[in-house]
Amino acid sequence: MISALGPSLSIGLPTPGVVRAAAPLDRVELGNSTPPAMPANSYACDGVRGGGPLDVPALKGCGVFTMRLSKPSAEDAMVAAGVAMASGRRSVYLVDDVKELPWFLREADRALPGQVTIASVPPARLDTTPRPLPEVSGPPLETFIGCLMSGLSEAQYQEGHAHLQAIDAALGTGANYCEGLLVKSTSTFDAPADSLRLDLDAIRRSKRCVFYLFDGKPRPSGIWVEAGVALALDKPCTFLVPDRKALPPCLQNPPGNVRVIEYGNHGSLLAGLKESPARWL
Repeated sequence: MISALGPSLSIGLPTPGVVRAAAPLDRVELGNSTPPAMPANSYACDGVRGGGPLDVPALKGCGVFTMRLSKPSAEDAMVAAGVAMASGRRSVYLVDDVKELPWFLREADRALPGQVTIASVPPARLDTTPRPLPEVSGPPLETFIGCLMSGLSEAQYQEGHAHLQAIDAALGTGANYCEGLLVKSTSTFDAPADSLRLDLDAIRRSKRCVFYLFDGKPRPSGIWVEAGVALALDKPCTFLVPDRKALPPCLQNPPGNVRVIEYGNHGSLLAGLKESPARWL
């Protein structure tokens, strides 16, 4: 069943039910006002545009990773951002408004100072020295369970919460972590920086990852960043999705250590988890 991350991680969680507002975009030195040439919802590694199959080794060796988002859905750029993040690569997220970013990236520059910059135009200069992630906070975990949390109605969130409980039970172990089970309502999300720190730590401590999508709508979500982190760390991953078209293109034909299970509808998902958990997970 679900375990907490342990008492050794102290991050100053906000009061339950209180969400800290995202900071304004002027918190970095922007350098110049020339609009960047990158198209919306794209990414680049040392100025070279990415696309097609995800080149994990290239992203892990990138000097500067850059992502531009504008009205995103399920984007390859978010998966690539996760790979760069897990590898300590200097990263720049270009957005006109922080709300273009998935929830837990909206304060990524606070969670990972010196590694991530959030801006509307590229900064004039950057220190490209890799920033290793902090040491993990506790004992190993068996499974990280990732899920789409923001963008759902309260009713959808509660239904998805029941599905996460079924996934956790089907895994049959006492060492899993799932923020979607610890957060009971859409009104009680942690602050973005805290969510990012917690999830990064949990993925790194886990032997494997299971990612669950509530529906087939391709949404912008931190789940894609989490998937990129898992790929960078070579974690075996299973995606439970109603339709693989809800995935970013680079995950629709995934690498060898990634499985995609198309469950169809929620009834089939729950029945499969109960009757054949080993096959589904």
